[in-house]
Amino acid sequence: MTEDSLHRSKKRDAILDLLKSTDTHPTAEWIHYVLKNEIPGLGIATVYRNLKLFEKQGLIQRIDVGDGYDHYDADISQHYHFHCTKCRKVIDLDIPKLELDSSLPQGFSAEKHQLVFFGKCKSCN
Repeated sequence: MTEDSLHRSKKRDAILDLLKSTDTHPTAEWIHYVLKNEIPGLGIATVYRNLKLFEKQGLIQRIDVGDGYDHYDADISQHYHFHCTKCRKVIDLDIPKLELDSSLPQGFSAEKHQLVFFGKCKSCN
C-alpha cells in the first residue's frame, strides 16, 4: 500500500468523519484533542499525515488565516471564509462566487482560489 492509497482505517475514518461533522474549521491539534480519548494511540503525527493525504486527494481543503495554524474544511465547494480577529473563529460565508479569471492578466488561468475576509464577526461586533 502506498501512502496515497485510500486504505481505510479506524483512525483515518474518525478524522474524516469528525471533519465532515463540523463547520468550525478545526486545526489538527483540535482534531487530535477531540479524538485521542476515543482512539487510544492516536498521535498528532497521524492526524497531520491523514489531513495531508485527504487534502491531496481533494477530500478536504486547508485554510490559512494567518494565525499560525492550518484550519481544515470538509466542504470542498468553492466558498469563502471570514476570520474573526476577536474570537478567532473561521466562518463560512454564503456569498456569490467571484469570477476572478476575467480579472487575471492575459495568458493566466486559475485552477482554484481562496479568499478570506478578516474583521469582527456578528457576535463580536
